[in-house]
Amino acid sequence: LDLGENLSKEFLLNLQKVKKKHPQALVVGEMWGIATDKEDPNLENKLAMEKPAMLNWALEGAKRLMAMTEKLFPDTDEGRNIKAEQRNDCDATGSWLKEHCEMCDANSGMYVESNALFSEYNEWYSSEFGKAGVNKRGFRKTLKRVFPTVKEIRKQVCGKDDDYWYYGICKQSAIEEVSF
Repeated sequence: LDLGENLSKEFLLNLQKVKKKHPQALVVGEMWGIATDKEDPNLENKLAMEKPAMLNWALEGAKRLMAMTEKLFPDTDEGRNIKAEQRNDCDATGSWLKEHCEMCDANSGMYVESNALFSEYNEWYSSEFGKAGVNKRGFRKTLKRVFPTVKEIRKQVCGKDDDYWYYGICKQSAIEEVSF
């Protein structure tokens, strides 16, 4: 495994920036005799010699993290529930769907237009996180995980094929719900 190519350029540039802003945080640099007030022209070579130690350090950290995870989330019903709850807490798309949609009676005939729902989600996500959320496929996958009984159908509206509609969920806010 050659860490040198991946480590060298971007890492060193970032390290030099950090070194200028936070010289007190670079205890590692002091161990190598790097002055914190100027750039070290030999830093790349010094780090290249430490690649095996850095890899071992990362692997040891991963091993400790896995052991800690097994303690926090044991392979029991309770552990699986805790893990599922944690996964749900970290799922912005699923959380948004739970806050903005709810299951409807299958006989209600309620449909939510998929593009409108996806557009509203994307507007929220970009305003919240400053970037685009999941693509349509990922959104559909999350929707089906959060609401497993939802059906996606293609409806004809006014004599032409319209986009897909989600049957079995109701929107809790302004998305137009259409009953057929």
